[in-house]
Amino acid sequence: MITLRPSNFIFPKLVVLKLTSLKVDDFISVDLPSLKTLRLIYVNFTTKDNFNKLLNGCPILEDLETRDIYCSEQRDGAGRVKTLSNLTRANISTCYVPIKAIHNVQVLHLQGLHLDREIKSFYRDFLVLQNLIQLELRFNNIHHWNDDVMKVLKNCSKLQILTITKLFDLYNQTLDRIWKNLPKCISSHLRSCTLNLDGIIDGSQFATYILKNAPLLRVMKINTFGEPQDALKELESCPRISSECELSISFTEYEFWR
Repeated sequence: MITLRPSNFIFPKLVVLKLTSLKVDDFISVDLPSLKTLRLIYVNFTTKDNFNKLLNGCPILEDLETRDIYCSEQRDGAGRVKTLSNLTRANISTCYVPIKAIHNVQVLHLQGLHLDREIKSFYRDFLVLQNLIQLELRFNNIHHWNDDVMKVLKNCSKLQILTITKLFDLYNQTLDRIWKNLPKCISSHLRSCTLNLDGIIDGSQFATYILKNAPLLRVMKINTFGEPQDALKELESCPRISSECELSISFTEYEFWR
């Protein structure tokens, strides 16, 4: 990593900023009043305080991507990240960006949250995302994710496009029992659903649930790694509440979505 010294982000007219494979040193100064796009890929901040300063210094930010962000120390001297009220698109792979700060987005990708404790902490204060139309969840090694997905979908009432990647073991739980109250987005708005599975049979449970309860669904795509499974093949004959829904199931020998 290249270390930025000094780390002064003071550019009144800068609109796009992309930082990759960098270390942002301590005591940074930030003033980016015109910035609309921010990409942070493999960036190491000395403190979480510096990361918060950078986001808080972008008052009209519209497009945010954070991937592989590290903070050596967790002390917070400048408070939490303020609400990014202009943000319409976010691609987040770190819990350092609180969901409260991005609740106005229309397109949201959440990925790389691989520990139960991270997921529970991140979704604990999940707010209503009244503008969200497209959502992608990319989970790694998640068990018992049902409740978390349920919380998300219940708070995305206008969601139209849903993608979930790498569904893991649901311990044979029944979704009809777990999801007693149908999320509004499924019953009123959902038009497209894509599932990238790891060949886990339980993924077909979720797909069946969507096919039976999404009357506006037009597209259901299932991509799975490994050998074809009878549970997924049976989906082809599964009753669909939407007469216009097109179902496609594909199998591959490698995990193409990595």
